[in-house]
Amino acid sequence: MTPETFCQHFATFAEAPNGVAKLRELILQLAVQGKLLPQDANDEPAATLLKRVRQARNKTNGRPEKLRGIYQQQAKLPGGWEWFQLNELGEFCGGGTPSMRQSEYWNGKIPWVSPKDMKVSHITSSELRFTDAALKGTRIRLIPRKSILVVARSGILKRTLPVAINEVECTVNQDLKVLIPFLPELSEYIRLMLRGHESMILATLIKGGVTVQSLKYEEFEIQPFPFPPIAEQRRIVEKVDQLLGQCDELAARQAARREARSALVGATLDRLVSARSSAEFPAHAHRLRDNFDRLFDTPTTIPQLRQAILQLAVQGQLVPQDPNDEPASVLITRIVAQKAQLIRDKNIRNSNSHTSRDAGAETDVLPNGWSWVTLDAITEIGTGGPPPTGTKEYYKVFRDSQSVSRSDTATDEQYRHEKCTSISTQWIAPHEWSAICIVADKTTRILRGLLCRMLQGDD
Repeated sequence: MTPETFCQHFATFAEAPNGVAKLRELILQLAVQGKLLPQDANDEPAATLLKRVRQARNKTNGRPEKLRGIYQQQAKLPGGWEWFQLNELGEFCGGGTPSMRQSEYWNGKIPWVSPKDMKVSHITSSELRFTDAALKGTRIRLIPRKSILVVARSGILKRTLPVAINEVECTVNQDLKVLIPFLPELSEYIRLMLRGHESMILATLIKGGVTVQSLKYEEFEIQPFPFPPIAEQRRIVEKVDQLLGQCDELAARQAARREARSALVGATLDRLVSARSSAEFPAHAHRLRDNFDRLFDTPTTIPQLRQAILQLAVQGQLVPQDPNDEPASVLITRIVAQKAQLIRDKNIRNSNSHTSRDAGAETDVLPNGWSWVTLDAITEIGTGGPPPTGTKEYYKVFRDSQSVSRSDTATDEQYRHEKCTSISTQWIAPHEWSAICIVADKTTRILRGLLCRMLQGDD
């Protein structure tokens, strides 16, 4: 696919599932591989740029820095590109955190950047700020403008590599690594380059810890990256900014469409589940059936449909009532009697449950054969808890993780000790559970049947 074809079908790619996020990632990857724009043979080669960088470095440091050799890369570079190590492009440094007890160091005007401030591409301020006294009283360095700030130690490195450019002089804490470029005009492309190679960096240059991940500093500093001529860098940065801006616009339009779709779906389903008469319900059901494919053509609307189906089921509107069914009141009477027997036998505790609802608690008219009942009238409600930690035979200790698994409380003695008893379901016949939609497989078949009828047009 040529760059022209990619740009021509840009909006189409964005409509795929998770398309905008994938498109952003693809744009950055193509850019740093030299595949987003064609090369210009008249550009000054990157090899010449490297000489200028070395001259600037020698003026800054006073003497050439001894660099490690760049290992051979298998990938073929675009014309005019060269392999650069990061420590050839600038000077690396870090930061620190002075004592918070030193009140004279804080609440000043100098930004002190930490990972929590690295949510933007360009840093202009920070949550906490230094004073001039902090710079004089500590060894923390003032970072010049147009440096590249990289989160080097954080749990966020599991999934992304935050990179930013400071637009003002600042300081940083110990969880950031800073690259001060010898040529400040390289900053924008270096930031883009690190973002474009994010997947490689996270896979090969991050080491895991108990709670956080961190950069492999030495390997990161000598990691070679393909580097284009300075003129092409400017074109790439401009094009990427343009395309990412289009991604933001597409994402905003998609979010607006999803919000409108969700509101429409919610209104349609609300009318269905709130229908109060047998004449009102079919009209709303027909409307849902006739627009089913348009309303539920994205995964984001399916949870609303599932919730509506469950709500219809427990309102008695999903399937018709059968006058030959035993009324729920008879079933409840048997359950209450059985629970009373369990209480007398001291198998469960007396919860002082009430079998009838409070007067005026509900005004809805129930379907034929249904009855109001409280949960504690037909079940035993309780909580769990760990057995005594001092009884070793109740637990299995995993030496490798030094943790205790609750699933490994393995002895019958533990259960007798805890007296973890519950109501047995054997004394309630399966058809009785089906009558109140508790059997999962039958409920699943009912829900599937409703969807099939909607799709097939059966009234």
